[in-house]
Amino acid sequence: MNIVMDGKSQKRIINLRNPVFQFFVIGILLFGIDYWNTARSNQTNDGSGLRSNVQSEINKYYRVWSQFPDSSIMSTIINREIEKEALLRKARDLRIVESSPSIRNQIALATKQFIMAEVNLSDPGDSILKEYMEDNLHLFRSEERYSFEQYYFDQDKKKAQIKKIRWREGHGVNGSVEINLKLEYKNVSQKYVSEYFGLDFAVELKSFEKGDIEILESIWGWHLLKVYEIVPGHIIDFKENRLMVLNAWRQDEQKNYYEKELQSLIKEFNIDFRMDSLMKEGYN
Repeated sequence: MNIVMDGKSQKRIINLRNPVFQFFVIGILLFGIDYWNTARSNQTNDGSGLRSNVQSEINKYYRVWSQFPDSSIMSTIINREIEKEALLRKARDLRIVESSPSIRNQIALATKQFIMAEVNLSDPGDSILKEYMEDNLHLFRSEERYSFEQYYFDQDKKKAQIKKIRWREGHGVNGSVEINLKLEYKNVSQKYVSEYFGLDFAVELKSFEKGDIEILESIWGWHLLKVYEIVPGHIIDFKENRLMVLNAWRQDEQKNYYEKELQSLIKEFNIDFRMDSLMKEGYN
């Protein structure tokens, strides 16, 4: 920089390491970034971005299944993208910038967690927790548990029936088919049985009584089994499982709070997207 003083030219060099100069430059940068973010968040959204995201999800679905989604799946896709858009706009209000489309999901998830962290999750006391437990008994009922012995006969139902008669008469069981299943199952839950033998098998087993010798079809084929014990399900004790009830209550509180806030955001940001907007563009 040249400065003229009393007709004489003098050189003055700006010291870039000067703290005052650095503070001035940083201030300008921060002001520029904040101005850009604010202007971006205040832009009127015409829905084109949301429409593009929905169309992208439809294309992904088509590439996987070689067909367009039906109305039910379409509704799920649209609602999911509306939720994401609401969270992203909330993120902009919080100055969380979308630096790359590839991290939109992470930003939306982080914003969702931020919203859910706002709910008051302090212990409400026994009376409220007991009331919550009474209203949601299905969450606090232990599963029935079974102990049984089984022999596998593949698709040979007739052979399994013959072996059933002989076992009831006191004879041993032979001639079963080798399979990667245990012969004896002790104190296993209905869910466990369902995973290994199939849902229909587990439901039918529930109707048996201790000592029953019956044949039963699973996802593998026919089994001959004897039931040794059935422990009925029961409602858990509140005092012994208070922490479980508290945690379930907290999860529900967060879920309900989030759903309420999400609907508020969708209304606040005037986010609206309907399937017929795609139909007008040629989707069918």
